[in-house]
Amino acid sequence: MRRRHDPGVALSFASAVQQLTDFPAEIQIELEEDRDAQQNRDALAVVYFAIRHCRELLAVLERDAERWIIAATAGADGEPHFTRWVVDGIGEVIVTRHKKRTGWDMDALTAAVIARVMDEPRTIYDPDTGELLPYTAIGANLTKRLRECIGMYQGKVTGIRDIGLVPSDFCNEQPGEWKFEPSF
Repeated sequence: MRRRHDPGVALSFASAVQQLTDFPAEIQIELEEDRDAQQNRDALAVVYFAIRHCRELLAVLERDAERWIIAATAGADGEPHFTRWVVDGIGEVIVTRHKKRTGWDMDALTAAVIARVMDEPRTIYDPDTGELLPYTAIGANLTKRLRECIGMYQGKVTGIRDIGLVPSDFCNEQPGEWKFEPSF
């Protein structure tokens, strides 16, 4: 059975979106034109805290909208089935499941990164002349690559993958929450 959309609902959604995008600009214009308001610190404080409150409410709405989108893409098993599609006026959007990584073995990761980086000729040798680099340059190259792969308490997945290591070899990996985001 195919669902039919109520045109009135679509119009109210369109109206709400238009109001959300227009409202901040309208307030900005009013405040810029009202010289008395610009001098009234109490009124400005009220506006400031009203804006903060609106941001909190919008953050809740954003989380709810994300949850609703993920639910709308789910099949009977509760897992999203439409994970990538194009929305008019926005572009391509995706629903992804991030991985939760905990329990990093930092000693093993550090040793593996050092071994892999030190095996790269560019770490030790000058790329132009082929001569052995001074120890300080080798240390700087190694340090730079370590920073790309290792954070304070966890590995940096992109850096680890860039040098050919597998992040899950150094941590406990579990499926995380579903997220909705633009693909750009």
